[in-house]
Amino acid sequence: MADDPDAATRSRARRVLLAAHLGMCERIACGEFQNKDQSVEQWLSRASALAEQMIVDGQADVSLRLQVARSGLAAGGRLDPPIDPALWVAEAEQAAAEAEPMLKDEMARQRLHWELGLAYWQAAEIQHRRGDAELAIRYAEQAERRMTPLRPSRSEMPDTDYLLGCVYFQIGAAHAVHQKDHDAACQWYDRAVDLLLPATPAAHSRPGQQGDALVSMGVSYWEIGQRDRAYELTKAGSELIAQGVSAGLLADSSLAVPRGNLAAMGRALGIQQATEQLADNRPAEIGPSKRRSSQLPGRLEAPSRTATRPETIAGEGVRRR
Repeated sequence: MADDPDAATRSRARRVLLAAHLGMCERIACGEFQNKDQSVEQWLSRASALAEQMIVDGQADVSLRLQVARSGLAAGGRLDPPIDPALWVAEAEQAAAEAEPMLKDEMARQRLHWELGLAYWQAAEIQHRRGDAELAIRYAEQAERRMTPLRPSRSEMPDTDYLLGCVYFQIGAAHAVHQKDHDAACQWYDRAVDLLLPATPAAHSRPGQQGDALVSMGVSYWEIGQRDRAYELTKAGSELIAQGVSAGLLADSSLAVPRGNLAAMGRALGIQQATEQLADNRPAEIGPSKRRSSQLPGRLEAPSRTATRPETIAGEGVRRR
């Protein structure tokens, strides 16, 4: 159908075919396959060639390259080790710069800026995994500058707040994990938490990733002394991850760190018994105790998806992965 004599059929078929190639690329990157780096590269190469043919034939404008770049970042970030995102970021920036002057509609321009912001956010996540705090923060701040001003005009879009929350969290996580600056991290987490706690749009529903983010934020809030908030975020993150385990999306081992942190916090806050009941999936009345124990957790951890290797953080033996 992509070679159909009818121009309209040919154009629609090529868009579907492009989406299929990019979808294959991203799904392979997420899976456990032999030689998946080469396979991802092949699917991306075919997708890029198809996109260029559509641009040459007048079936799409150069902004289509931004779509390919975003898939390249999404897939490359899943590889081990993750790719250097610089080339895909440059491709996304160039595509946006070339496309914007041709857009006469303000909504189309805003959509272009939003997509470029998402590309910066994806690059920030990759650099976080690569251990480059400076570039992780720089990319994430570029995403924030592009996306935050668009929030009012996108207020009716179901993913707007959630994706902005992810961007704010990413900036905070880079400060916390790589620079050990929990005060700076929590300034960004303050902006992220209310956007990540509501129900997640179905297209972005990843209970493990969202739950890990809440648990990680809990570690930083605990470090700066906001312990009740730390406990509540850890509890919320644990419950999200438990939902993923119940649905068969996550392994039982995903609950080890959240439950361990929750139990340690509960002991320090004087709600040890209730916390242990929650960890065992038994119903319990959870609430702050009038008594505050002087006992402090010996070790807290952030889930392993927030960074590539364990790092010890000063203060109370807390460890973040």
